[in-house]
Amino acid sequence: MSRDAEEIRRILNNDRLRVETFPEVASTNGLLLSRGAAGEAEGLILTADRQSAGRGRSGRSFFSPDGAGIYTSILLRPKLTMKQIEKLTPLAAVAVCEVLEEIAGFRLQIKWVNDVYRDGRKICGILAQTAPTFSAGIPDYVVMGIGIDLFPPQGGFPQEIRNVAGSLFREPEEVETYRSDPRIREKIIGRLWKRFYELYQDPDDASCVEAYRAHMMFLGEEIVAYDGAAEASERTAKLNGLTDDYALLLQFEGEDAPTTVRTGEIRIRRRL
Repeated sequence: MSRDAEEIRRILNNDRLRVETFPEVASTNGLLLSRGAAGEAEGLILTADRQSAGRGRSGRSFFSPDGAGIYTSILLRPKLTMKQIEKLTPLAAVAVCEVLEEIAGFRLQIKWVNDVYRDGRKICGILAQTAPTFSAGIPDYVVMGIGIDLFPPQGGFPQEIRNVAGSLFREPEEVETYRSDPRIREKIIGRLWKRFYELYQDPDDASCVEAYRAHMMFLGEEIVAYDGAAEASERTAKLNGLTDDYALLLQFEGEDAPTTVRTGEIRIRRRL
Protein backbone atom coordinates (compact mmCIF):
# COMPACT_ATOMS: atom_id res chain seq x y z
CA MET A 1 0.00 0.00 0.00
CA SER A 2 1.35 3.42 -0.94
CA ARG A 3 2.01 6.06 1.73
CA ASP A 4 -0.95 8.17 0.63
CA ALA A 5 -3.30 5.18 0.73
CA GLU A 6 -1.99 4.30 4.18
CA GLU A 7 -2.67 7.81 5.44
CA ILE A 8 -6.20 7.83 4.04
CA ARG A 9 -6.88 4.42 5.57
CA ARG A 10 -5.57 5.64 8.94
CA ILE A 11 -7.99 8.59 8.88
CA LEU A 12 -10.91 6.38 7.80
CA ASN A 13 -10.28 3.99 10.72
CA ASN A 14 -12.84 1.53 9.34
CA ASP A 15 -11.99 -2.01 8.25
CA ARG A 16 -14.93 -1.99 5.82
CA LEU A 17 -13.31 0.81 3.81
CA ARG A 18 -10.34 0.01 1.56
CA VAL A 19 -8.23 2.40 -0.50
CA GLU A 20 -6.38 2.21 -3.81
CA THR A 21 -4.54 5.18 -5.30
CA PHE A 22 -3.42 5.78 -8.88
CA PRO A 23 -1.35 8.44 -10.64
CA GLU A 24 -3.85 8.45 -13.52
CA VAL A 25 -7.05 6.68 -14.59
CA ALA A 26 -9.59 7.42 -17.29
CA SER A 27 -12.27 7.84 -14.60
CA THR A 28 -12.43 6.69 -10.98
CA ASN A 29 -16.18 6.17 -11.42
CA GLY A 30 -15.68 4.16 -14.59
CA LEU A 31 -13.04 1.94 -13.02
CA LEU A 32 -15.20 1.29 -9.96
CA LEU A 33 -18.24 0.45 -12.11
CA SER A 34 -16.11 -2.26 -13.71
CA ARG A 35 -14.89 -3.48 -10.33
CA GLY A 36 -18.47 -3.56 -9.08
CA ALA A 37 -19.55 -5.64 -12.06
CA ALA A 38 -16.70 -8.05 -11.29
CA GLY A 39 -18.02 -8.59 -7.75
CA GLU A 40 -15.89 -6.22 -5.67
CA ALA A 41 -17.25 -5.83 -2.13
CA GLU A 42 -18.66 -2.57 -0.77
CA GLY A 43 -16.25 -0.02 0.61
CA LEU A 44 -13.53 0.20 -2.02
CA ILE A 45 -12.33 3.79 -2.47
CA LEU A 46 -10.30 4.81 -5.51
CA THR A 47 -8.39 8.07 -5.87
CA ALA A 48 -6.32 9.42 -8.76
CA ASP A 49 -3.96 12.34 -9.24
CA ARG A 50 -5.60 13.03 -12.61
CA GLN A 51 -8.30 11.64 -14.91
CA SER A 52 -8.09 11.51 -18.67
CA ALA A 53 -11.86 11.07 -19.10
CA GLY A 54 -13.52 12.38 -15.93
CA ARG A 55 -17.31 12.12 -15.91
CA GLY A 56 -19.96 14.67 -15.02
CA ARG A 57 -23.75 14.62 -15.10
CA SER A 58 -25.70 14.12 -18.34
CA GLY A 59 -22.66 12.75 -20.14
CA ARG A 60 -20.55 15.88 -19.68
CA SER A 61 -16.82 15.65 -19.03
CA PHE A 62 -15.19 16.70 -15.75
CA PHE A 63 -11.93 18.64 -16.06
CA SER A 64 -9.38 16.69 -14.00
CA PRO A 65 -5.82 18.01 -14.40
CA ASP A 66 -2.79 16.83 -12.46
CA GLY A 67 -1.87 18.68 -9.27
CA ALA A 68 -5.04 20.76 -9.02
CA GLY A 69 -7.71 18.61 -7.45
CA ILE A 70 -9.12 15.51 -5.81
CA TYR A 71 -10.74 12.81 -7.92
CA THR A 72 -12.17 9.97 -5.88
CA SER A 73 -15.01 7.43 -5.85
CA ILE A 74 -16.49 4.81 -3.53
CA LEU A 75 -18.25 1.54 -4.30
CA LEU A 76 -21.47 0.86 -2.38
CA ARG A 77 -23.80 -2.12 -2.26
CA PRO A 78 -26.73 -0.46 -0.50
CA LYS A 79 -29.39 -2.40 1.38
CA LEU A 80 -31.73 0.54 0.95
CA THR A 81 -34.93 1.50 -0.82
CA MET A 82 -34.72 3.42 -4.11
CA LYS A 83 -35.95 6.55 -2.29
CA GLN A 84 -33.03 6.22 0.11
CA ILE A 85 -30.54 5.59 -2.69
CA GLU A 86 -31.72 8.84 -4.31
CA LYS A 87 -30.63 10.65 -1.13
CA LEU A 88 -26.99 9.57 -1.45
CA THR A 89 -25.98 12.47 -3.70
CA PRO A 90 -27.35 15.11 -1.28
CA LEU A 91 -25.63 13.27 1.59
CA ALA A 92 -22.34 13.47 -0.29
CA ALA A 93 -22.87 17.22 -0.82
CA VAL A 94 -23.42 17.69 2.91
CA ALA A 95 -20.27 15.69 3.69
CA VAL A 96 -18.24 17.79 1.23
CA CYS A 97 -19.44 21.06 2.77
CA GLU A 98 -18.87 19.95 6.35
CA VAL A 99 -15.36 18.61 5.76
CA LEU A 100 -14.09 21.42 3.52
CA GLU A 101 -15.51 24.10 5.80
CA GLU A 102 -13.80 22.49 8.80
CA ILE A 103 -10.45 22.30 6.99
CA ALA A 104 -10.48 25.58 5.05
CA GLY A 105 -12.82 27.77 7.09
CA PHE A 106 -14.73 29.06 4.03
CA ARG A 107 -18.51 29.13 3.80
CA LEU A 108 -19.68 26.87 0.97
CA GLN A 109 -23.02 26.49 -0.79
CA ILE A 110 -24.80 23.66 -2.59
CA LYS A 111 -26.38 24.26 -5.97
CA TRP A 112 -29.13 21.69 -6.17
CA VAL A 113 -28.58 18.90 -6.47
CA ASN A 114 -24.94 17.93 -6.81
CA ASP A 115 -22.58 20.93 -7.09
CA VAL A 116 -20.70 22.76 -4.33
CA TYR A 117 -19.74 26.42 -4.71
CA ARG A 118 -17.48 28.94 -3.03
CA ASP A 119 -18.37 32.60 -3.59
CA GLY A 120 -20.39 31.87 -6.73
CA ARG A 121 -17.82 29.55 -8.32
CA LYS A 122 -18.22 25.80 -8.67
CA ILE A 123 -15.48 23.94 -6.80
CA CYS A 124 -16.94 20.44 -6.59
CA GLY A 125 -19.09 18.08 -8.63
CA ILE A 126 -20.72 14.87 -7.41
CA LEU A 127 -21.84 11.98 -9.61
CA ALA A 128 -23.69 8.84 -8.50
CA GLN A 129 -23.94 6.01 -11.02
CA THR A 130 -25.85 2.77 -10.54
CA ALA A 131 -25.30 -0.76 -11.78
CA PRO A 132 -27.18 -1.82 -14.91
CA THR A 133 -28.33 -4.91 -13.01
CA PHE A 134 -30.95 -4.98 -10.25
CA SER A 135 -32.04 -7.36 -7.51
CA ALA A 136 -35.56 -6.94 -6.11
CA GLY A 137 -35.77 -3.56 -7.83
CA ILE A 138 -32.55 -2.23 -6.25
CA PRO A 139 -29.29 -1.69 -8.19
CA ASP A 140 -26.66 -4.28 -7.35
CA TYR A 141 -24.14 -1.53 -6.65
CA VAL A 142 -23.77 2.23 -6.69
CA VAL A 143 -20.63 4.25 -7.39
CA MET A 144 -20.39 7.70 -5.82
CA GLY A 145 -17.78 9.98 -7.36
CA ILE A 146 -16.55 13.33 -6.07
CA GLY A 147 -14.28 15.77 -7.88
CA ILE A 148 -12.93 18.79 -6.00
CA ASP A 149 -10.91 21.64 -7.51
CA LEU A 150 -8.44 22.47 -4.75
CA PHE A 151 -6.10 24.85 -6.55
CA PRO A 152 -6.21 26.95 -9.74
CA PRO A 153 -5.03 24.69 -12.59
CA GLN A 154 -1.88 25.54 -14.48
CA GLY A 155 -2.91 27.55 -17.51
CA GLY A 156 -6.38 28.20 -16.09
CA PHE A 157 -9.70 26.47 -16.66
CA PRO A 158 -10.87 25.60 -20.18
CA GLN A 159 -12.75 28.39 -21.94
CA GLU A 160 -16.10 26.59 -21.80
CA ILE A 161 -16.13 26.50 -17.98
CA ARG A 162 -14.02 29.56 -17.17
CA ASN A 163 -17.00 31.69 -16.15
CA VAL A 164 -18.30 29.06 -13.71
CA ALA A 165 -15.39 27.04 -12.35
CA GLY A 166 -13.28 27.96 -9.36
CA SER A 167 -11.12 26.35 -6.74
CA LEU A 168 -11.41 25.90 -2.98
CA PHE A 169 -8.09 27.69 -2.45
CA ARG A 170 -7.64 30.57 -4.88
CA GLU A 171 -5.97 33.55 -3.22
CA PRO A 172 -2.14 33.41 -3.45
CA GLU A 173 -1.65 33.10 0.32
CA GLU A 174 -4.27 30.33 0.54
CA VAL A 175 -2.69 28.41 -2.31
CA GLU A 176 0.79 28.76 -0.82
CA THR A 177 -0.37 27.67 2.65
CA TYR A 178 -2.27 24.57 1.60
CA ARG A 179 0.07 23.50 -1.20
CA SER A 180 2.82 23.38 1.39
CA ASP A 181 0.85 20.75 3.36
CA PRO A 182 2.12 17.44 1.90
CA ARG A 183 -0.93 15.56 3.17
CA ILE A 184 -3.77 17.98 2.37
CA ARG A 185 -5.32 15.63 -0.19
CA GLU A 186 -5.15 12.64 2.14
CA LYS A 187 -6.72 14.67 4.96
CA ILE A 188 -9.61 15.73 2.78
CA ILE A 189 -10.20 12.33 1.14
CA GLY A 190 -10.03 10.43 4.43
CA ARG A 191 -12.29 12.79 6.34
CA LEU A 192 -14.69 13.13 3.42
CA TRP A 193 -15.35 9.41 2.96
CA LYS A 194 -15.38 8.84 6.70
CA ARG A 195 -18.15 11.43 7.07
CA PHE A 196 -20.07 10.25 4.02
CA TYR A 197 -20.00 6.64 5.19
CA GLU A 198 -21.38 7.73 8.56
CA LEU A 199 -24.26 9.58 6.85
CA TYR A 200 -24.83 6.62 4.54
CA GLN A 201 -25.76 4.45 7.52
CA ASP A 202 -28.97 6.48 7.97
CA PRO A 203 -30.02 8.28 4.76
CA ASP A 204 -33.28 9.39 6.41
CA ASP A 205 -31.58 11.39 9.17
CA ALA A 206 -33.52 14.68 9.33
CA SER A 207 -30.42 16.59 10.45
CA CYS A 208 -28.86 15.96 7.02
CA VAL A 209 -31.82 17.61 5.30
CA GLU A 210 -31.44 20.61 7.60
CA ALA A 211 -27.73 20.80 6.85
CA TYR A 212 -28.47 20.67 3.12
CA ARG A 213 -31.08 23.45 3.42
CA ALA A 214 -28.64 25.58 5.38
CA HIS A 215 -26.15 25.38 2.49
CA MET A 216 -28.57 25.82 -0.43
CA MET A 217 -27.98 28.44 -3.10
CA PHE A 218 -30.91 30.59 -4.26
CA LEU A 219 -33.22 29.63 -1.39
CA GLY A 220 -36.06 32.17 -1.32
CA GLU A 221 -34.85 33.78 -4.56
CA GLU A 222 -36.28 34.21 -8.03
CA ILE A 223 -34.61 31.62 -10.26
CA VAL A 224 -34.84 30.26 -13.78
CA ALA A 225 -35.65 26.55 -14.07
CA TYR A 226 -35.25 24.58 -17.25
CA ASP A 227 -35.50 20.97 -18.38
CA GLY A 228 -31.97 19.56 -18.59
CA ALA A 229 -30.00 21.29 -21.34
CA ALA A 230 -33.12 22.62 -23.06
CA GLU A 231 -32.74 26.28 -22.15
CA ALA A 232 -35.67 27.10 -24.46
CA SER A 233 -37.87 25.44 -21.83
CA GLU A 234 -36.83 27.90 -19.11
CA ARG A 235 -39.46 29.25 -16.72
CA THR A 236 -39.22 31.76 -13.92
CA ALA A 237 -39.99 30.57 -10.41
CA LYS A 238 -39.31 31.30 -6.77
CA LEU A 239 -37.33 28.66 -4.92
CA ASN A 240 -39.56 28.25 -1.87
CA GLY A 241 -37.81 25.39 -0.16
CA LEU A 242 -36.73 21.75 -0.03
CA THR A 243 -38.79 18.73 0.97
CA ASP A 244 -37.57 16.11 3.42
CA ASP A 245 -36.56 13.91 0.49
CA TYR A 246 -34.48 16.67 -1.16
CA ALA A 247 -37.00 17.72 -3.80
CA LEU A 248 -37.33 21.39 -4.73
CA LEU A 249 -40.45 23.40 -4.01
CA LEU A 250 -40.82 25.86 -6.87
CA GLN A 251 -43.51 28.50 -7.25
CA PHE A 252 -43.70 29.03 -11.00
CA GLU A 253 -44.97 32.31 -12.39
CA GLY A 254 -48.68 32.14 -13.17
CA GLU A 255 -49.35 29.04 -11.07
CA ASP A 256 -51.40 29.01 -7.87
CA ALA A 257 -49.71 26.10 -6.09
CA PRO A 258 -46.00 25.24 -5.71
CA THR A 259 -44.57 22.41 -7.79
CA THR A 260 -42.42 19.64 -6.33
CA VAL A 261 -39.42 18.91 -8.55
CA ARG A 262 -37.31 15.83 -7.96
CA THR A 263 -33.70 14.96 -8.70
CA GLY A 264 -32.82 14.82 -12.37
CA GLU A 265 -35.96 16.44 -13.74
CA ILE A 266 -34.83 20.04 -13.87
CA ARG A 267 -31.86 22.40 -13.56
CA ILE A 268 -31.79 25.85 -12.02
CA ARG A 269 -29.81 29.07 -12.20
CA ARG A 270 -30.17 32.52 -10.69
CA ARG A 271 -32.48 34.85 -12.59
CA LEU A 272 -30.42 37.59 -14.23
